[in-house]
Amino acid sequence: MRAVPKRGSYGSYRLPRRAKQKPYSFCTGLAAGKHAMVTRVTTFEVDQRTADLIAHLRDAFGVKTNAAVIRKVLALANVASQHADSDHTITISGGEKPPVKVSLAG
Repeated sequence: MRAVPKRGSYGSYRLPRRAKQKPYSFCTGLAAGKHAMVTRVTTFEVDQRTADLIAHLRDAFGVKTNAAVIRKVLALANVASQHADSDHTITISGGEKPPVKVSLAG
């Protein structure tokens, strides 16, 4: 860290303040396609665990932006909610793995 002189002083120095480390924040917007225009941009803070999950899903979904991950997750959640049973659960099955029951209720 480099010392900087105090304003209006020639002999004394102070160390610059360190910026507080902020939590991760992501910006989402509607900017896909050549005819789309950004209508709203939303920024929100997430913890490290959520940031890591979004990065993992970015690779899993094959998309480049956090906003694209959020759009895909919302589309998936919409499909899941439309096909949920009366007890607000869905069952995911496929391949050789046993079925997994997921609750959509809080």
